[in-house]
Amino acid sequence: MSRSTSRPSQGLAPKEQWSTLMHQAQQGDEQAYHKVLSAMVPVLQTFARYKVKDDTIVDDIVQDTLMTVHTLRHTYDPTRPILPWLSTITSARAVDVLRKYNRHWSKELADEFILSQLIDLTPLDKHDQEDHLERLTHLLANLTPSQRHIVQLVKIDELSLNETSEKTGLSVPAVKSLLHRALTKLKSKSREQNES
Repeated sequence: MSRSTSRPSQGLAPKEQWSTLMHQAQQGDEQAYHKVLSAMVPVLQTFARYKVKDDTIVDDIVQDTLMTVHTLRHTYDPTRPILPWLSTITSARAVDVLRKYNRHWSKELADEFILSQLIDLTPLDKHDQEDHLERLTHLLANLTPSQRHIVQLVKIDELSLNETSEKTGLSVPAVKSLLHRALTKLKSKSREQNES
């Protein structure tokens, strides 16, 4: 199996040296520590890709794993193989990162559901439709102009986050942030309206 061979990537320490390098790092050798961490990254990416395929999530898992290796490096026993130790840490970090994403995705789904209820313009008759549109207009008036614009583009005009980013000149994370704040405010105002 070619994956288990220890061909070092360009300038990276081979896996056979990792235990020694980690031991040197435990003794305070910063150069050895940098060398072993750099060499670990491609392997950590491979471990993470066994769990998920999304590159963003893989990157998050690798970063969390590197931080955990840094925190727990004193617990590594250099007389034992390093790959199982790394695999265990990566698996644990993958679970944590996936939980974080799951909470985020659940929140996004809840936001989607609330907003879809707010902008559903298919009530039974014209009078209901006018009332619904008036309610939506009133709710949107509670948003800042930039939040209103993002909701209009993403949820009403149904542009993708990338298209909205291009159209507004904002980064995708900025679009997501504005959208999330807007949806949170809309949910809150919708609850207030329903209670009154």
